[in-house]
Amino acid sequence: MKYVLAKAAIKAAKKNNMKVFALITDNPRLLSNESFLYSKAIMSLYKKYDGYIALSNGLNELANKKNKPSYVFSGFAEVLAKSEVTETKPYFFCCGALYERYGILNMIEAFKNIKTDCELLIAGHGPLIETIKAISQSDSRIRYLGLLSKETIHAYEQNAMLNINPRLYDSELDKYSVPSKVLEYLASGAPLLSTMHTTLHQQFCGEAIWIKDGSITELRKAMELFLNIQNGDMKKKALLAQEKVI
Repeated sequence: MKYVLAKAAIKAAKKNNMKVFALITDNPRLLSNESFLYSKAIMSLYKKYDGYIALSNGLNELANKKNKPSYVFSGFAEVLAKSEVTETKPYFFCCGALYERYGILNMIEAFKNIKTDCELLIAGHGPLIETIKAISQSDSRIRYLGLLSKETIHAYEQNAMLNINPRLYDSELDKYSVPSKVLEYLASGAPLLSTMHTTLHQQFCGEAIWIKDGSITELRKAMELFLNIQNGDMKKKALLAQEKVI
């Protein structure tokens, strides 16, 4: 994704009679902070690689027009040593970029509309921080934890009653990206509620609660469904998901 480095790698490989492979993690056209010309420049180098490692079939099709050697895989997941948190109440957990387009407000509104003594704990950074803090003043079950370390995030994920990925479904993102946060949640061993991702849904269809578009209604119904299911059954499915993702 860095044009100068990619071009240098291709040049060095040619000079030393070596093969060069591209790791394709994103569609350059979908980058939010880069120009069309920059994306076009990145893609102009695709034909010069000898092979490709891609996170999705869509990315491989995008880059590998001449059907050169390739390998497609969804990403990495790791299991860390079990850590405890100081929370005294059961909680739902969500961590990531706090933007409305990622479904954060839909998730909060859905949670406000369910009857439970569980808390909704939110961590991360983004423009909705102050909004979340304000909402927490009117609903004490909702709390913003701040920007946490990786180790602390994993501890909260491991001990959550339910981890939530509310990111709104987008067909382009579904084809060209794999949500690494979902892999992280699956590796935690705690139950997961997530909006749809086609590839991950195919692999973990029975091990998580999946919803289509991330609307307030869908999220609310899914949360209520989870609360009505025996938690032991969901925990067994979560541990199976952990085993599979690793």
